[in-house]
Amino acid sequence: MEMFALDDEIARLETALADSLRAYSLHPQPINSNASAHGAQFSQFPQFQLSQVNDLICLAWYLRQSNTERALLLVTIAEQILQPAHMPPQTAAQSRLWASARARLTLIRAESHWLVSRYDMAQQLAEDAAAIFHSTDDALGLADMHWLMGNIELDRGNAKRRHAERIKAGEQAIRAGDSSRKVIVNVSLGVEALMRNVKTAMEYWPQRLPSLDLPEDQLSVCARAWVYDFWGMAASVRSDFGQAAQYWVHTHEYALRTGQHKRAIIAATNVGDAFNCLNEHQGALDWMERGLELARRHDWPNSIALCQFQTAETMRRLGRLEAAEDLLQSALQTLAEFNISRNYINALSCLAELRLNQRDWPGALAYFKQLQESADLLSHADFQIIALRGQAHALAQLGDTRQAHDFATNSLAQAQLAHNVYSQIDALCVLADIHGIAANHAAPNGASDLPQPTPCLGKSARMHYLLQALQLSNSIEGNTVSAQLLTDLAREYAQHNEFELAWRYADEAATVREKTHNQEATHRAIAMQIQYQSMQTRAESEKAQAEIEHHRQMAAVEAQRAEALQRNSETLERLSAIGQEITAQLDISVVFEALNRHVHGLLDVTTFIILLLSDDGQKLEHAFSRENNHPLEVAAVAVDSPTADSALCLRDRCEVLRDYGPDDPTPNLIPGSLHTLTVLYAPLAIGDQVLGVMSIQSLRRDAYGETERLIFRTLCAYGAIALDNARAYRQLQQAQNHLVAQDKLAADDEPNPH
Repeated sequence: MEMFALDDEIARLETALADSLRAYSLHPQPINSNASAHGAQFSQFPQFQLSQVNDLICLAWYLRQSNTERALLLVTIAEQILQPAHMPPQTAAQSRLWASARARLTLIRAESHWLVSRYDMAQQLAEDAAAIFHSTDDALGLADMHWLMGNIELDRGNAKRRHAERIKAGEQAIRAGDSSRKVIVNVSLGVEALMRNVKTAMEYWPQRLPSLDLPEDQLSVCARAWVYDFWGMAASVRSDFGQAAQYWVHTHEYALRTGQHKRAIIAATNVGDAFNCLNEHQGALDWMERGLELARRHDWPNSIALCQFQTAETMRRLGRLEAAEDLLQSALQTLAEFNISRNYINALSCLAELRLNQRDWPGALAYFKQLQESADLLSHADFQIIALRGQAHALAQLGDTRQAHDFATNSLAQAQLAHNVYSQIDALCVLADIHGIAANHAAPNGASDLPQPTPCLGKSARMHYLLQALQLSNSIEGNTVSAQLLTDLAREYAQHNEFELAWRYADEAATVREKTHNQEATHRAIAMQIQYQSMQTRAESEKAQAEIEHHRQMAAVEAQRAEALQRNSETLERLSAIGQEITAQLDISVVFEALNRHVHGLLDVTTFIILLLSDDGQKLEHAFSRENNHPLEVAAVAVDSPTADSALCLRDRCEVLRDYGPDDPTPNLIPGSLHTLTVLYAPLAIGDQVLGVMSIQSLRRDAYGETERLIFRTLCAYGAIALDNARAYRQLQQAQNHLVAQDKLAADDEPNPH
């Protein structure tokens, strides 16, 4: 069993199970329900072949994210089938196999709760499944259980437990010999490492992941989605956002193809974030909306919140601060229960940056403090650095330059430890601003109480930090130095009367602005190209999906046609045997019982009535009746009755079908009988002679379609022949008895010769 499957495999399973699944009539359970498997209502219980049960479980497993409601219905069916009372005698090995199957169904239920953020219920069910997987030594089941537990801990924000669960999932995948699951686990560990320390992660993980050039039989589509995700993250931390977007587009497409809708949503927001960095904000909004639409379709709170705060970040960059505020507040409200998850601190980070844009310094300081607390709990270095830098920025604007300096210095140190060059540049620029603010509020002699850098690269601390930021910017291959940084340096040199250097940096800033303008155009072109390629891929995917769906529907139609032919053939054979049995009977009471038995075996019947025409031809008299297999008192009906359906059926020699609603009046209801909703009458006729009327009734509405009426019509024909035979036989017996009696009487009347 794969972790996820392609659409064509799902279509194959659907077709293979179509006949058996059609026999079920279920009332679906809400996904958020705590109801057990026994909460489903079954109208009947078909006999599944045990060989089909594995297909049924596989289908439920593969649909658990793409169609969770249907997956849960399939789980309910499988749980009913696998109840011990329904299972044949088993060997010890078979018992372990079916125990693992039941545990897999429990794991699907656990994942359905995780998707809607019911983490306690998800954990409890996962632990229940784990106990069985351990008892059956099911390594694959344990790998999937630990993977789910890692996802639960990720959303809860417990970094250590999440990492431990990922390691256990990988160990069990290796023990099970499942290379695809091993790759997925390794990718997730690699992405974790990128978030902690980019340089270390890139030295270790790339050579431990498979090449994207491998064919599908060596790297599954499911695992390929994750490998693309790793390279997307790696490109993003190098600020190669065009390449990152291309990788994440592939992740999104492969995730959709394999039913990994949670991963598809995350990939869509990552593409949007990369587009933001390429200054293609409209394209970013398109991708955010794509992810949000999918999240809302499934009604997954955590995923909806993720898309909301990512969209809010795009709105912030576009200057639409009020719209960004509304989205962020909605996201934080959704995530309030999970305030130490990465999604929550991501939303906090966006809201804190928004407060800086709004020049709400106290509000920004409060949110950056909250961000630091959450980032410390998660040990997420990237957000720790952002939180320290943001607090420094806000404190400086509030006039507390000394504390601001301490926070900015700490942010710089952590960025250096993480080898995050861009965060180092941000921290250095904030330090320069802090010293600039302090210098403007310094004592008359120009002295500042802030620590001065030693040695100092320029004539001021502000110049020193700006020059350090410039050096780092120049050290990044392919990077364009910020025009704002060059402008700040020009002003600082002018402040110290070094006008030649000031003019040089001002000129560079102008050149960079022009270059940046061209780069932005290039970035937009890259983004447009990615969008175009994505649209083409999506169109091809939708075309392939449509073809698969068409073939699936054609296969289903053919299967239904074959099933109907088979069913009709079997019905005809059965009716033929019934006809031979009934028409061979010469005892009228035996004919009645045979008709009653077979009509219940073939049709949905609550009430069964036979009325026979009286000898004088004036009325229909009760001959036989059963309601739920109990005798029913039925009064005689005049043949000329204007209201009785039985009389109408006899007079016109036609079928009479009545369908009633639950509250509709039923004028011919027999006193004391059940309120049936479908009533069918048919004449018992042979040649030109009508013997009576037969009726079946059901508590269901629209119980008798064309097929059912054809079956009933055939039974009536057999019944008429059998009744006519029985009546003729009875008349023959009566005639014979009469002749015997006459012969005996004549013999008694002869004179005795003696």
